[in-house]
Amino acid sequence: MSPYVLSVDTSAIIVNATYLGETKGGQLPRRVAVSVRQGAADVTGDVDVSVTATTSAIDATYAAGVVTLSRIDGDGTVQVAASRAGVAIDSVRISITRKLDAPPPPAPNRVSTEAYTGDANSTSYQAAPSYGIVTVKSGADGSLPVEIYVDYLVAQTGTTFRSLTIGGKAMYRVAGSGGTWSDLVGDSSGTASTYLPGNGDHENGTFYVSQTPTLTPNTSYEVGLLLRKASGNGQLGYVSSLLTVGA
Repeated sequence: MSPYVLSVDTSAIIVNATYLGETKGGQLPRRVAVSVRQGAADVTGDVDVSVTATTSAIDATYAAGVVTLSRIDGDGTVQVAASRAGVAIDSVRISITRKLDAPPPPAPNRVSTEAYTGDANSTSYQAAPSYGIVTVKSGADGSLPVEIYVDYLVAQTGTTFRSLTIGGKAMYRVAGSGGTWSDLVGDSSGTASTYLPGNGDHENGTFYVSQTPTLTPNTSYEVGLLLRKASGNGQLGYVSSLLTVGA
């Protein structure tokens, strides 16, 4: 009688991941076809097939001639084994490897930018920074000092009193992660810029924030400044901002 032979259509799988080891979108699930033959006959449906991952970082299941890999959070192997009437007849291994992106270059310990994201005539913040994003490394104790300075003038329009107060905040995420942005320094605002037609009074508004949040030590972060209109009946005439992050 011919021996049983178990085979898979691929014995090596490579998935793309971020430099932090997170599997990228669109990589999963992965499916591997399994067949068991006895001579020329396909007996896949007549035998019991089991799958065992060598690490808890991999989720693998088997059904109807297919191994499905639904989670790959680490390198490892999946053992595919066939048995009949409780007797092992053959097995193969599928090797699984993650191809990691190169890590970002080392971040400086202190950076500044005059750029910001947002519309200072809108009362709503944009969802996340999209312009003027800086990359900076937190300290050995996790500290990441942040300073925000904004100077602005309300536009000289109309024949009645005008005022404008701008709000700002800083958001962050781990550099290169592509993850969700979170507030690093929450919504803040300062003095109003005012304009009184007739006597020529035109005062600038400013706000300054200095905070030192604590994050994961020695980690590179992306940080961006967002601005919005906090209050007032006027429109923006001029704004200058400076975001400084790091020690």
